[in-house]
Amino acid sequence: LGTNICSGDSKILARKIMEILSLPREKISLIRHHARKKIVETFNFMDSTRVMIEIIESKHNSKGLLIKY
Repeated sequence: LGTNICSGDSKILARKIMEILSLPREKISLIRHHARKKIVETFNFMDSTRVMIEIIESKHNSKGLLIKY
């Protein structure tokens, strides 16, 4: 389960994390509140760090990421 990531790919993941962190906090809680469909993607880094990202789709077709380390 999940996607194995080599060190170069961590930059892509970091960019995604920065994108979601730049969202207004109200928007993130709104997305969580209206969540109906969840997609969970697990990223396994070579140094055995694991990051789980939940892609949350809301009624309003907005998407959010819930990032777990």
